[in-house]
Amino acid sequence: MINNRRTLSFLSIFIIFVKFISADILDFDAFNGSGKFINAKGGIITSPDGKPYDDVIGKLYVWGDFGEDNYSDSIQTHEIFTALMFNGTVISESPIYNAEIGTVPSTNEFHFILARNKFNGGVIENNELGELLETGYFNENNPLKNKFYNDIKIFDSKEKLNLAIDETFGINFYPLIAKQTLETITDVNTSVMNSISTTDEYSLIGNIRMMGNYKFDNVKFKNVDNLNGYETESLIVSVGAETKIHSNLKIGTMHSFIDSTTDMDNYKGSRDDFYYQGGLYAVYDADSVIYSSLLSVGGSDTDIYRYNSSPLGDFINKSNMTNLVLGLNNSIYKKFKFGKSYISPKMELNLIGLHQEEIEEDGDYGLEIDKINSLSIEPGIGFNIEKTFDITYTTRLNIGAEVMSYIEIADPYKNLDARLKTISPEKYTIEKYDNSIYHIDFSLKQGLKSLNGLGFYLTEDYTLSENQEQFKFGLNISYIF
Repeated sequence: MINNRRTLSFLSIFIIFVKFISADILDFDAFNGSGKFINAKGGIITSPDGKPYDDVIGKLYVWGDFGEDNYSDSIQTHEIFTALMFNGTVISESPIYNAEIGTVPSTNEFHFILARNKFNGGVIENNELGELLETGYFNENNPLKNKFYNDIKIFDSKEKLNLAIDETFGINFYPLIAKQTLETITDVNTSVMNSISTTDEYSLIGNIRMMGNYKFDNVKFKNVDNLNGYETESLIVSVGAETKIHSNLKIGTMHSFIDSTTDMDNYKGSRDDFYYQGGLYAVYDADSVIYSSLLSVGGSDTDIYRYNSSPLGDFINKSNMTNLVLGLNNSIYKKFKFGKSYISPKMELNLIGLHQEEIEEDGDYGLEIDKINSLSIEPGIGFNIEKTFDITYTTRLNIGAEVMSYIEIADPYKNLDARLKTISPEKYTIEKYDNSIYHIDFSLKQGLKSLNGLGFYLTEDYTLSENQEQFKFGLNISYIF
């Protein structure tokens, strides 16, 4: 009969049978065993004969739903039991309240007295959210707001409460949105740069080279600092054309289309993206010093799904987001030839400007998030090694490997101004993602090209950074007319 947990709930009467009574003493510890006896709103404890106990001892736990629909700082409950004495201990199961026992003078009736802890007094660890919840704690006949505060009161630990608050207010979700967008745009630009960054000796002045590029990209980000982990898979398709206008200079254009899906760990959310991007580029070769520059502009349309499965509710908030992106990628490397092998020290400077429009979630507890502008500046340094094999007189095989190290020197991730309008018209801050600023890229490239103008390239890339890994596979086909 002794369970791990018993809750005396609304309109219930619990009758203590003889095996729990000794000399008319009610001992809650005897009932608790290894669990808890929890008294919830409406529960009344009475003896079989209805008479007061001589004494009540042991630990009696109090559920927070006594504060339901009540915005007072001090709450006196109804009668809980009758006794001549109380020598037990009352413990609140809610971090929102402290509890003690009270009695009506000249009676044997005992009740609970609950004193509310302020949200901004340490109950909510996020100070700004604590202030917001405290300021909004008044009855304005708003059913959704009232339900929210009622649900807060029935958490049985401060830790669970704060996790639920962070989840509801998007604290662990939205810092990663701009990061994910910049990652995908970076990969698109890198894919294009890898396709264009050489002046092919098989291409003559005035020739037109048509190019098509397919790339698969997989990103895995580990949960860190309470931020949600995620996995992104992207398919990138690029098409373009280029021509030599000088023996050492070519210009071209490349257009990319990207379909991307991101899933958060533990089903906390997801996003579906469609990106589109166009670029103009030039590649100049001066005595084996090759300089490449790509100017790109594009945007994206994104559907965001944020899931909340905490005791504060089981709901999905959906929103749509648009982005505008401007990029400038630059690389320079010098080829040192050793027979049919090359080693090429390389430097890069890559810039991305991101304009992220406002986000407005639907649903009862949807967020409103203001637009942001951000800038990423990443210099990189590394080297490439390459070996050429003559397959036939007109066909050549190239095998190469590259290592590049990058560091972010700007501040691309911004704090977000947000509002949960159901709870308060006031804005609060979702702090930015602020973790890894460097990453290392490892690449392998295999190319086959011939005098008849046909070329194939395979690339495999692995990116390693703090709390994250990324794998990319690409196929590029080109033909010279």
